[in-house]
Amino acid sequence: MTAYFKRGDIRYDGMVFWRYIKRLNKEQWTTKEKFDSCCKKATINRMRCYYNNIEKERINSTRWKKKNVQKNRQNSLRWQKQNPEKACERSKRWHRKNPHVMASATSKYRVSKKNQTPQLSKQETKIIGEIYKACKRLSDCTGIKFHVDHIFPISKGGIHHPLNLQILPAKINIQKSNKVL
Repeated sequence: MTAYFKRGDIRYDGMVFWRYIKRLNKEQWTTKEKFDSCCKKATINRMRCYYNNIEKERINSTRWKKKNVQKNRQNSLRWQKQNPEKACERSKRWHRKNPHVMASATSKYRVSKKNQTPQLSKQETKIIGEIYKACKRLSDCTGIKFHVDHIFPISKGGIHHPLNLQILPAKINIQKSNKVL
Protein backbone atom coordinates (compact mmCIF):
# COMPACT_ATOMS: atom_id res chain seq x y z
CA MET A 1 0.00 0.00 0.00
CA THR A 2 1.31 3.47 -0.89
CA ALA A 3 0.71 6.54 1.27
CA TYR A 4 -1.38 9.06 -0.61
CA PHE A 5 -1.55 11.47 2.28
CA LYS A 6 0.83 14.14 3.47
CA ARG A 7 1.45 14.84 7.13
CA GLY A 8 -1.25 17.22 8.32
CA ASP A 9 -3.97 16.11 5.86
CA ILE A 10 -7.36 16.03 7.58
CA ARG A 11 -9.75 13.09 7.17
CA TYR A 12 -13.58 13.36 6.92
CA ASP A 13 -13.92 12.56 10.65
CA GLY A 14 -11.47 15.29 11.76
CA MET A 15 -8.48 13.00 12.35
CA VAL A 16 -5.10 14.26 11.09
CA PHE A 17 -2.63 12.12 9.12
CA TRP A 18 0.63 11.62 11.02
CA ARG A 19 2.65 8.97 9.16
CA TYR A 20 2.67 5.76 7.18
CA ILE A 21 4.18 2.72 8.95
CA LYS A 22 5.75 0.53 6.25
CA ARG A 23 6.51 -2.56 8.32
CA LEU A 24 2.88 -2.75 9.49
CA ASN A 25 1.54 -1.54 6.16
CA LYS A 26 -0.81 0.94 7.79
CA GLU A 27 -1.49 4.65 8.24
CA GLN A 28 -1.31 6.41 11.59
CA TRP A 29 -3.94 9.09 12.26
CA THR A 30 -4.15 11.32 15.33
CA THR A 31 -6.32 14.05 16.82
CA LYS A 32 -5.81 17.69 15.91
CA GLU A 33 -4.66 18.59 19.47
CA LYS A 34 -2.11 15.78 19.62
CA PHE A 35 -0.90 16.60 16.11
CA ASP A 36 -0.38 20.28 17.04
CA SER A 37 1.51 19.44 20.24
CA CYS A 38 3.72 16.85 18.46
CA CYS A 39 4.51 19.25 15.62
CA LYS A 40 5.33 21.99 18.11
CA LYS A 41 7.69 19.68 20.03
CA ALA A 42 9.32 18.47 16.81
CA THR A 43 9.82 22.06 15.63
CA ILE A 44 11.28 23.09 18.99
CA ASN A 45 13.65 20.08 18.92
CA ARG A 46 14.74 20.87 15.36
CA MET A 47 15.37 24.50 16.25
CA ARG A 48 17.25 23.52 19.42
CA CYS A 49 19.41 21.13 17.40
CA TYR A 50 20.02 23.83 14.78
CA TYR A 51 21.03 26.51 17.27
CA ASN A 52 23.28 24.11 19.18
CA ASN A 53 25.15 23.39 15.94
CA ILE A 54 24.77 26.74 14.20
CA GLU A 55 28.43 27.01 13.12
CA LYS A 56 28.33 23.49 11.70
CA GLU A 57 25.06 24.32 9.90
CA ARG A 58 26.56 27.49 8.40
CA ILE A 59 29.62 25.59 7.17
CA ASN A 60 27.44 22.86 5.63
CA SER A 61 25.15 25.43 4.05
CA THR A 62 28.09 27.34 2.56
CA ARG A 63 29.66 24.12 1.29
CA TRP A 64 26.37 23.06 -0.34
CA LYS A 65 25.90 26.48 -1.96
CA LYS A 66 29.43 26.43 -3.42
CA LYS A 67 28.91 22.90 -4.71
CA ASN A 68 25.51 23.68 -6.28
CA VAL A 69 25.98 27.18 -7.71
CA GLN A 70 24.44 26.33 -11.08
CA LYS A 71 21.50 24.50 -9.52
CA ASN A 72 20.94 27.42 -7.11
CA ARG A 73 21.01 29.91 -9.98
CA GLN A 74 18.55 27.88 -12.06
CA ASN A 75 16.16 27.54 -9.11
CA SER A 76 16.42 31.27 -8.43
CA LEU A 77 15.72 32.19 -12.06
CA ARG A 78 12.78 29.75 -12.21
CA TRP A 79 11.31 31.28 -9.04
CA GLN A 80 11.76 34.81 -10.44
CA LYS A 81 9.91 33.87 -13.64
CA GLN A 82 7.07 32.26 -11.68
CA ASN A 83 6.81 35.15 -9.17
CA PRO A 84 7.68 38.37 -11.03
CA GLU A 85 5.86 40.70 -8.60
CA LYS A 86 7.48 39.13 -5.53
CA ALA A 87 10.90 39.14 -7.24
CA CYS A 88 10.53 42.83 -8.11
CA GLU A 89 9.49 43.68 -4.55
CA ARG A 90 12.38 41.63 -3.12
CA SER A 91 14.82 43.44 -5.42
CA LYS A 92 13.47 46.85 -4.40
CA ARG A 93 13.76 45.91 -0.72
CA TRP A 94 17.36 44.77 -1.21
CA HIS A 95 18.29 48.00 -3.04
CA ARG A 96 16.70 50.11 -0.28
CA LYS A 97 18.69 48.21 2.36
CA ASN A 98 21.96 48.29 0.36
CA PRO A 99 22.17 51.70 -1.34
CA HIS A 100 25.93 51.81 -0.93
CA VAL A 101 26.42 48.83 -3.27
CA MET A 102 24.69 50.38 -6.26
CA ALA A 103 26.02 53.83 -5.49
CA SER A 104 29.57 52.55 -5.39
CA ALA A 105 29.19 50.73 -8.72
CA THR A 106 27.74 53.75 -10.52
CA SER A 107 30.07 56.20 -8.84
CA LYS A 108 33.08 54.07 -9.79
CA TYR A 109 31.94 54.26 -13.42
CA ARG A 110 31.38 58.02 -13.21
CA VAL A 111 34.79 58.56 -11.61
CA SER A 112 36.56 56.38 -14.20
CA LYS A 113 34.68 58.20 -16.97
CA LYS A 114 35.74 61.55 -15.49
CA ASN A 115 39.36 60.37 -15.17
CA GLN A 116 39.29 59.10 -18.77
CA THR A 117 37.95 62.38 -20.14
CA PRO A 118 40.69 64.54 -21.67
CA GLN A 119 40.47 68.34 -21.66
CA LEU A 120 37.71 68.97 -24.20
CA SER A 121 37.10 72.13 -26.20
CA LYS A 122 33.63 73.74 -26.14
CA GLN A 123 32.98 72.35 -29.61
CA GLU A 124 33.86 68.77 -28.57
CA THR A 125 31.65 69.08 -25.49
CA LYS A 126 28.77 70.25 -27.73
CA ILE A 127 29.34 67.32 -30.08
CA ILE A 128 29.12 64.86 -27.16
CA GLY A 129 25.88 66.54 -26.05
CA GLU A 130 24.49 66.25 -29.61
CA ILE A 131 25.41 62.55 -29.77
CA TYR A 132 23.42 61.90 -26.57
CA LYS A 133 20.47 63.98 -27.89
CA ALA A 134 20.55 62.07 -31.21
CA CYS A 135 20.53 58.80 -29.28
CA LYS A 136 17.45 59.91 -27.32
CA ARG A 137 15.66 61.11 -30.49
CA LEU A 138 16.44 57.82 -32.22
CA SER A 139 15.01 55.86 -29.27
CA ASP A 140 11.87 58.03 -29.18
CA CYS A 141 11.26 57.85 -32.96
CA THR A 142 11.83 54.14 -33.47
CA GLY A 143 10.59 52.80 -30.15
CA ILE A 144 13.80 50.78 -29.89
CA LYS A 145 16.11 51.62 -26.99
CA PHE A 146 19.52 52.96 -28.04
CA HIS A 147 22.69 53.59 -25.99
CA VAL A 148 25.74 55.75 -26.52
CA ASP A 149 28.67 53.32 -26.55
CA HIS A 150 32.38 53.82 -26.17
CA ILE A 151 34.04 52.08 -29.12
CA PHE A 152 37.15 51.43 -27.04
CA PRO A 153 35.72 50.82 -23.52
CA ILE A 154 36.65 53.14 -20.65
CA SER A 155 37.39 50.11 -18.48
CA LYS A 156 40.05 49.06 -21.02
CA GLY A 157 41.67 52.51 -21.13
CA GLY A 158 39.48 54.18 -23.76
CA ILE A 159 38.69 57.88 -23.45
CA HIS A 160 35.41 59.78 -23.25
CA HIS A 161 35.84 61.73 -26.49
CA PRO A 162 33.52 62.29 -29.49
CA LEU A 163 35.75 60.15 -31.71
CA ASN A 164 35.33 57.20 -29.31
CA LEU A 165 31.50 57.36 -29.17
CA GLN A 166 28.91 55.56 -31.27
CA ILE A 167 25.15 54.96 -31.04
CA LEU A 168 24.11 51.32 -30.78
CA PRO A 169 20.85 49.50 -30.05
CA ALA A 170 20.73 48.73 -26.33
CA LYS A 171 20.57 44.98 -26.92
CA ILE A 172 23.80 45.00 -28.94
CA ASN A 173 25.54 47.37 -26.51
CA ILE A 174 24.68 45.11 -23.57
CA GLN A 175 25.97 42.06 -25.46
CA LYS A 176 29.14 43.96 -26.37
CA SER A 177 29.73 44.81 -22.69
CA ASN A 178 33.34 46.03 -22.37
CA LYS A 179 34.73 44.12 -25.35
CA VAL A 180 36.59 45.86 -28.14
CA LEU A 181 34.97 44.90 -31.46
